[in-house]
Amino acid sequence: MSIRTAPLTILSSAALMLLASGCMSARPAHAAPGIATSAKIAPPLAAAARQLQAGVTRFPSSGTARSDADGRLQVYVYVEQPSSPAVLAALTTHGLHAAVASPPLQLIEGWASPQDLDRIAALPGVLRITLPRYAQPHR
Repeated sequence: MSIRTAPLTILSSAALMLLASGCMSARPAHAAPGIATSAKIAPPLAAAARQLQAGVTRFPSSGTARSDADGRLQVYVYVEQPSSPAVLAALTTHGLHAAVASPPLQLIEGWASPQDLDRIAALPGVLRITLPRYAQPHR
């Protein structure tokens, strides 16, 4: 390597390293730092929660929402660290029942009362809360 190209090579290498480190530390596209708590709750889930609070006790079997006898909705809570015992404990403390982690999908599945959704969404590391995507028979 000649003396003339060394500074250019060093600058290029430094720029590539800086770019690579930025990509590695960037939050996933679905992460929403600083987003309002209510914006983390998917609109279909918010609508199902309102229906449940208005007295709907059963959703159609072909629908996207499922509720239990205790008035809770089945939800997916997408989190930054689904395999963390601390995250699971915080979600449980804030109202998520029967929580089951699914690290490959970066989510924790469970049941939550409509009134607990905002408390769950406000937890650090919670990216969004949605209704589960149930398998549907092909028609």
